[in-house]
Amino acid sequence: MSWETITPPTPIETFDANLQRLRDSFEVGKLDSVDFRLEQLRTLWFKVYDNLDNIYEAVTKDLHRPRFETELTEILFVRDEFQCVIKNLRQWVKEEKVVNPGGPFVFANPRIRPVPLGVVLAITPWNYPVMLNISPVIAAVAAGCPLVLKMSELSPHTSAVLGRIFTEALDPGIIQVVYGGVPETTALLKQHWDKIMYTGNGNVGRIIAQAAVKNLTPLALELGGKSPVFITSNCRNVMTAARRIVWGKFVNAGQICVAPDYILVAPEKEAELVACIKEVLQERYGSKRDAHHPDLSHIVSKPHWKRIHNMIAQTKGDIQVGGLENADEEHKFIQPTIVSNVPDDDILMQDEIFGPIIPIIKPRTLGQQVAYVTQHHDTPLAMYIFSDDPKEVDWLQTRIRAGSVNINEVIEQVGMASLPLSGVGASGTGAYHGKFSFDVFTHKQAVMGQPTWSFWEYLMYYRYAPYSEYKMRVLRLLFPPVLIPRTGRPDATVLQRILGNKLLWLVIAAIVAYAKRNELLITVAQVVGLFLK
Repeated sequence: MSWETITPPTPIETFDANLQRLRDSFEVGKLDSVDFRLEQLRTLWFKVYDNLDNIYEAVTKDLHRPRFETELTEILFVRDEFQCVIKNLRQWVKEEKVVNPGGPFVFANPRIRPVPLGVVLAITPWNYPVMLNISPVIAAVAAGCPLVLKMSELSPHTSAVLGRIFTEALDPGIIQVVYGGVPETTALLKQHWDKIMYTGNGNVGRIIAQAAVKNLTPLALELGGKSPVFITSNCRNVMTAARRIVWGKFVNAGQICVAPDYILVAPEKEAELVACIKEVLQERYGSKRDAHHPDLSHIVSKPHWKRIHNMIAQTKGDIQVGGLENADEEHKFIQPTIVSNVPDDDILMQDEIFGPIIPIIKPRTLGQQVAYVTQHHDTPLAMYIFSDDPKEVDWLQTRIRAGSVNINEVIEQVGMASLPLSGVGASGTGAYHGKFSFDVFTHKQAVMGQPTWSFWEYLMYYRYAPYSEYKMRVLRLLFPPVLIPRTGRPDATVLQRILGNKLLWLVIAAIVAYAKRNELLITVAQVVGLFLK
């Protein structure tokens, strides 16, 4: 059955009217009320909760993923994100006080006001269709932004169930679900948005970025990449590392943006690591790992299956376990595969694998491993370090720019609503999850004000034309002198902090200004002014 039968494409000719409906809702302030946002989120959560069986069934149809994995990696996270946002939203929408620099700003009451960006677009992937569709909706509603949600055609059963849930649970003025493929996505990108969020591969991300720049539309991009795993000479428990890598790599058949993509292992640990991985695979999945295994997910589509099949067929590395045995195109299944002694130019090392294959590249020193990553696969979405040496871990973190780092564990950072899911460089820009989801659709508006008191205007008078050297001398007094030493420690000493007291200099400046305006204490004012010139 084709995806068009399950989720018929949304007519492109309806896009303008649907978008205008959302803009009208935003203009009249439908989402301005925090109470309304919270009520919408609560309604959505219970609609999701009441349809969990339908969601599990849909994901199984799309990905042949075990229900256990769906609950562990998607539903439990979604539950926590709902709780996190609903619990904290009233605090997040408050104005944030910032440090007052004093001087001419002493009465300014500077603050940052979070305001909704406007009508936003989210284009979501198929690999985690529950979490990655619900999370942007939570983010948009929490931030006060009407949302158009374009769901993936590669997970049509889940898209259909969630589309119905969103439509029934939420006010029609704040969401529009769009089904379709490339034509519908292309048409959406021609519209003007206040922000676009996209999760997927880098090639499509570049296309979206090119479309967005025409309207100077800001972007949040989560683009994946080849996330390395370091097994250093200071990893004491290789078996534990093997268990965690096997779980993190083969959950959802490796179709996860932060999956361990390849392993860099210390030469003296390689044989032990390969032996441990083989033992773990036997322990977890048995010897018969085929399309009918209840705990192994399948590949999402035949084109993706063929891509992964070709990588295994063409690799120059040594297949240690798995491979094309039991490969099943009809059921889109490929068993967990470990390939060692993989050369740098191997087909497995060209792009993100996004499938159930772990290449172990040819052994080299830690310094050479870092050089390989930075030269060939810089800025991964995630980096995993198995080491019991804190200094070594810190050194690796400073040498490689990664969106996230997990030490002696894999992929779990994505499951914490309090941590951002974010890339760096080619792996993406922006962040979401929890508070970061609220922030991604929020503008941080700078706000300040000044009093109109007469005595304050006496001081402000000195900034007005006609200009004079004396006026500038008075204005300089508003700001403490620069007390950064040319040599020694650049941070302030106790004496410097006393002399740098903003209130002290404000009082001196006010005295001088008042004296000049009222022709009082002229001599004192001039002496102070000359002394502090």
